[in-house]
This record gives sequence, C-alpha cells and structure tokens, in this order.
Amino acid sequence: MPAKILRVVTPDDDITDLVTVRLTGNKVRCHYHSPELRREWEQIGIMAGGRTLKPGDGRPFYDALELAYSRSSVHKVEAIPDGAE
Repeated sequence: MPAKILRVVTPDDDITDLVTVRLTGNKVRCHYHSPELRREWEQIGIMAGGRTLKPGDGRPFYDALELAYSRSSVHKVEAIPDGAE
C-alpha cells in the first residue's frame, strides 16, 4: 500500500505537511509533523462513515482518511507512490 500524506493547503497555495501514514499489514504507522494532530488523532480520532477511528484501529483508519477529510476546504490527503519520499 502506498503511504498517504495529510496536508494543509491555504488559498495562496502554501502547503504544510501534517502527517505521513503508512499501512504495514494491519498496523498504521504515523510520522507526525504536527504535535497537535498527534494528540487529536490519539485522543479523539477521525469521523468517517458514522464511526470514530483512531490510528490503533489499523486498516479501517487508513482506508477512512480520504473520507474523513473529503469535505475540508484546506486539508488534502494524497497517496505517495512507493519510493517517492
């Protein structure tokens, strides 16, 4: 599975990377660039499909990232092709 990256994109097209998420087996590994996001995901999680998911939920969390941020006007989830980091 390719890694995914969550970014904030401002109206001026400034981009800030918040976290890189990898799925290994059924385990999610997050490399956070934002301590605030780490606390939010670990304490609150993300909402997707009527469920609250946290990184410890593994694949369901990984699969839900795009859905959780799909309505955001500033957040963007992108797949990172293998070897492109």
